[in-house]
Amino acid sequence: MDIAVSCVFERNFGDSQNSTATEMIESMTGSARLAPAAPGSALQCANQAAPRARHATFADYTTRFAHATYSARTHSAIAALTSRARSCWVRTIRIIFFPSFPVCSVVAPTAHRAHSRNQPRKGEHMAFYEKGPVRIHYQEAGSGFPLLVLPGGGQNSTIGFMSDRAPFNAIEEFKDEYRCITADLRNAPSGQSSGPLEIDRPWDSYADDHLALMDHLGIRRFMVIGYCIGGPFIWKLIERAPERIVAAIVSQPVGFRRESNPMYDNSMQTWGPALVKQRPDLTMETIDKFLTRMYVTDADFVFSVPRHVVKGCPSPVLVMPDETPSHPYEPAIESAMLAPRSELTFFPWKDTEEKIPLAVRHVRTFLKANRPPA
Repeated sequence: MDIAVSCVFERNFGDSQNSTATEMIESMTGSARLAPAAPGSALQCANQAAPRARHATFADYTTRFAHATYSARTHSAIAALTSRARSCWVRTIRIIFFPSFPVCSVVAPTAHRAHSRNQPRKGEHMAFYEKGPVRIHYQEAGSGFPLLVLPGGGQNSTIGFMSDRAPFNAIEEFKDEYRCITADLRNAPSGQSSGPLEIDRPWDSYADDHLALMDHLGIRRFMVIGYCIGGPFIWKLIERAPERIVAAIVSQPVGFRRESNPMYDNSMQTWGPALVKQRPDLTMETIDKFLTRMYVTDADFVFSVPRHVVKGCPSPVLVMPDETPSHPYEPAIESAMLAPRSELTFFPWKDTEEKIPLAVRHVRTFLKANRPPA
């Protein structure tokens, strides 16, 4: 079992015990008998198994943030880590579990969830939309003003993310008030959507699918919520069709991180091989070109658009920041500062189960405030 450990330390550095955040996290992980992630593993790309520290001083106290990736063989090691944290002046500890496939997952899906994701619940409708060589598997639930829900999971973004790994299931939360539409991402190996791999325009190809699906359903204007990779998708939709986006919620978005590129690295190690196995017409060289154009060529900010697009966004936007290897805090905050009609939820908002309902309440209030009158 691989994990990423993210800690926020608070300690009085006025005394002689001036331990660095790196030393403290190494002490904690060592006491929990965790081993650094193996070289070349899917997790090593998060930070090459080396903690990262950022320092900010206030009075006699220093708050230090550190991140590290480790492997744990037993759940008792995780328990030991959390116990040790309580004696290390740790204000917040986040333990993110990385199963073998999803890029941005937070928990491993159970067998029951894997089965249930393909079974429409009462009031839900699943179907396919086809346009040329593109075939999109989508789901609808509820009624009311349209709400497009963009699942997380990186390149393996599927409908199943909502019940498997989302911090809250927007479809279940809002289907009594809105017409919720979601879909498997084109070429997600565990989904049912497929189409060409458009090397020269990856972000635009996904926007094509989102907009074409809404056209197919006869929907002109809509609200949208996107998790993880759904954040950059939203900004691309705003660039492409700003007049159609009534309001947007950007939840735990992926973004550019200077010290590493987990979106590219993880996708090359997980999504690429899985897709090539399903698609004999594709090669890893093609996958590399596609992901390089997506995450490396213009690597900055939110990946999909430049800053001036966010700065000129005419729609109200609620940003829900995160801080994990794939969901960096800084670009999320910067996007909220640039967007002229933005709101920002509290942070951290999903580190404990008790906080999530409060964040959902903020989302509900935001949607209601910006929903056009019937």
